[in-house]
Amino acid sequence: MDVAAGLAWAFQDVMAEWYLGDYGTPSSLLETADQFDVVAMATFPEEGPGMPLQRQLVERAAPPHQRLLLGVHNPVQLLASAQWLPEMLLKQVLAQPAQAQVAPAAGSGPPANDGRTAATLPPQVQLVALSPNVAAYTRSLLEAWAGGMRPGPTPILDVPWLPPLVPWSHSPAAGGSSDGDGSREGGQRGISSSSEHGGSSSSSSGKDGAYRHLCIQGSIHPTRRDYAAAFAAASHPAVLAQLARGNESLLLVGGLRREEPVPPIPDALRPFEYYDTLSRCRAILTAFPDTDAYLVNKSSSTLAAAITVGVPLVAEERVFVAYSYLQQQAAFAYDSPPGAAEHYPAAEAAAAAAGIVAAQTPQARLARRALRGGDDAIAELPAGDVEAAEAAEDGEQAQDEHLNEEEERDQQQQQQQQRSWLSPWQQQPENEQPEQEAGQPEAGSYSAALLRAFEPGAAAAAHEAARSLKVELMQQNVEVARQFLLGAAARAAAAALEATARAGTG
Repeated sequence: MDVAAGLAWAFQDVMAEWYLGDYGTPSSLLETADQFDVVAMATFPEEGPGMPLQRQLVERAAPPHQRLLLGVHNPVQLLASAQWLPEMLLKQVLAQPAQAQVAPAAGSGPPANDGRTAATLPPQVQLVALSPNVAAYTRSLLEAWAGGMRPGPTPILDVPWLPPLVPWSHSPAAGGSSDGDGSREGGQRGISSSSEHGGSSSSSSGKDGAYRHLCIQGSIHPTRRDYAAAFAAASHPAVLAQLARGNESLLLVGGLRREEPVPPIPDALRPFEYYDTLSRCRAILTAFPDTDAYLVNKSSSTLAAAITVGVPLVAEERVFVAYSYLQQQAAFAYDSPPGAAEHYPAAEAAAAAAGIVAAQTPQARLARRALRGGDDAIAELPAGDVEAAEAAEDGEQAQDEHLNEEEERDQQQQQQQQRSWLSPWQQQPENEQPEQEAGQPEAGSYSAALLRAFEPGAAAAAHEAARSLKVELMQQNVEVARQFLLGAAARAAAAALEATARAGTG
């Protein structure tokens, strides 16, 4: 839902002068799809009952003016979720740009011949990621995979990124300021200034006293967040003393499935409005799990939620590399743990593609079939094909290992964290509060980053920086939407010219 809202806002801001909006059931979409210039899918591929509809929309003979925008959350699923996806990607997303005759742009000089100029049309199907790391991984994965699957030059794939951000203001019950979602100052609806929708109240803006608690947002689940490390950092005596001084806590703000193991929730957590609660946090902890997937091929909802409400993050240094839009002024950074791997999403994606290519080439599939048929079938194959089959078997195994790696790590992590959700805090006797700070944490540590959020003026300055960052990112999102719509307009113009030309020669 957050991704759908972010996409809707970016596009509606561009189309605000004429877009009225409408709602239809999924079953009616296929009947009416051809009338639209843009079809956007917030999650692609969408596992479950939504996938057949997505397949029909993508594989149908769409009108030439129409563009499809597919939101990729985890690019690994593009080549593993369904058998039809890889073939579709080769045909659609990775197709060489089409040449078309289009009308010359105003001021572009004298027209040639009949007044039309040759231009490269944008692809009909466009992938979009939610963060820079996922964009880099998606681009490299598909380029390397396509380069190994067909002859000719390796296609160049454009994958823009668009974090899911929306205008936001305090609910009336929260008593905060409301900047008015409908404002259009500066030509941008809802992002008129750096103080817009950032989560500060008008009566206390710029004061550290307006912010309370350290927070972890999102689904409360042992594989989604590293609670052990977060609570260990917050259990440093100096951090506990700061929390006790202001009667503050470390809050878990999010949903919990009843069938999941329930962590001991601190009494300070109450069912407040979700974003209202987050907006008043001193800082929001990223608390990434130790699988590192959120640094490589997954995008974090925590960053989007924090920026939406204008709250700084507590994040390790590697997060700033993966999410290159995150600014140091809008966060409290700490050093990466000793031995932490440096990740290069593009390179890791290219390596992953090698195994997938080995398992999917037509020659490899035929040879594998013979290899599995026994000695007689193998004897009929050229030696080179036998080697290819054996390599394909290895590649297929490597692919399976790559696709299952995250699940296995998640299971291991879940078992570990189910044994100790908040063990560092549970070691503290009930109702015992530290009377004084017993020394400072090591510089650059997780605990030191938490402490910086309590320094005089630090929280207010970081919140202001987070609100400014939101303005920049929402403007960037609008630009991504604008460029996509310009591509749709170019395709529509080319289709109209082609229809006119056919009518003239008929």
